[in-house]
Amino acid sequence: MDKPTLLDRYRSDARIQQVISQLQDSPPARLHLEGLVGSAAAVVAAAMYRARGGSYCFVLHDKEEAAYFLNDLQSLLERKDVLFIPDSFKQPGRFDEVNANNVLLRTEAVNRLANSNTRGELIVTYPEALFERIVSPAALQHRTLYIIKGEKLDTDFLMDVLVESGFHPVDFVYEPGQFSIRGGIIDVYSFGNDLPYRVELFGDTVESIRVFEPESQLSTRKIAQVTIVPNIQTEFDQERKQDLLKSLPEGTALWLSDARHLLDVLGVCAEKAVAMAKALNATKTPDDQHLLVRYSFEQLFTTQQEVLQDIASLPVLEIGSEARMPGAHLVKFGTRPQPSFNKNFELLISDLKRNTNEGLDNYLYCSNARQIERFRQIFTDLKSGDGEPPAYQPVAAALSAGFVDTAARLAAYTDHQVFERYHKYSIKRGYSRSEALTMKALRELSPGDYVTLIDHGVGTYSGLEKIEVNGHVQEA
Repeated sequence: MDKPTLLDRYRSDARIQQVISQLQDSPPARLHLEGLVGSAAAVVAAAMYRARGGSYCFVLHDKEEAAYFLNDLQSLLERKDVLFIPDSFKQPGRFDEVNANNVLLRTEAVNRLANSNTRGELIVTYPEALFERIVSPAALQHRTLYIIKGEKLDTDFLMDVLVESGFHPVDFVYEPGQFSIRGGIIDVYSFGNDLPYRVELFGDTVESIRVFEPESQLSTRKIAQVTIVPNIQTEFDQERKQDLLKSLPEGTALWLSDARHLLDVLGVCAEKAVAMAKALNATKTPDDQHLLVRYSFEQLFTTQQEVLQDIASLPVLEIGSEARMPGAHLVKFGTRPQPSFNKNFELLISDLKRNTNEGLDNYLYCSNARQIERFRQIFTDLKSGDGEPPAYQPVAAALSAGFVDTAARLAAYTDHQVFERYHKYSIKRGYSRSEALTMKALRELSPGDYVTLIDHGVGTYSGLEKIEVNGHVQEA
């Protein structure tokens, strides 16, 4: 029989069951989950989701902490797509330059909320991202266009809808918000997807829909339906935008790393936005497209008071070191950080054996299978003490930080902390401007222009043609 996983252990934990019971209370529960260090908070959250279902919104201290928390949830819940809602800009709290990839992630999240199902959503964010209003899911759904294989499609109608939704016609699509119509081939780069779509028509009927790489123009897979989402930043008026917390699925539980810090950051962001808007408006030109010039503060951002009102209607679980919500019910976890071994594997082995002697089960989280084998070999070679290797359960998944929970009778360690290796978070990468530059240059070519090929030398550009490659018709 397989040993229980970390989530199995926590799903049946009395403290988890206590929290789940409290969440049923009315008025909305106020809970302080005390003593969650390392990745313990993410483990508890994932175990609760497995045991209870429902939707959860996690507001972490800052973008970095949110990204690590996101990665932990993704490792623990491999089959669950966890939503990440960043701010729209290059740097959190600075409103001078929009980050296209962040806008894509925000759009994807809002689109998912607009089509949310009964299984619940897991949403990870941070104060600067919460400061920006989002399009209400209902308004986005109303403006979303669906193209389905086998259905009829009027290209003139499609062009009008795309232009009204903030899309621009180009020869080749290479960034979100662009479309290209070349006879029976329609390329669209939606604001809510990592890659563009290619729709091929037979007459006025949709014959096929493919996802393709913009830099190579090669298809990656076929799909049956395409969802085209408009620009959520610029294509909706004030009445259709609202606070993120108002857009959460019904019954969502709100997790806060620090309620006071959240309000403080919202206040600082408001001061910066007002000051920047004032400076920009003093020097604006007629064609200035900056968001703080085109829109008012109320259209773009929320306030401390609005967020407080939203929080009042939601069940709240605080996971910081102190309870900030009045009357919060205390649930003690009392975990402690993974010890520092300074790459001393004799020390690690002794610690693992001590845990076993004290009735704790050891879980060793490794970023890949090679690391698991590496530990096995080290433990076999060293053994130490009684000549036996330590007892532990290897797990091929990454966690950001290990912890020990004596109440749950377990220790969860990470390989990168044992080896003192830097562990970097990963956020889904969508649109990349470096790749877009290749397509932008290609877009400027005209048939007859000279080009230099790496493999074949100088040639002339002849435009796009359909060719057959391995039995598949491909534009090249």
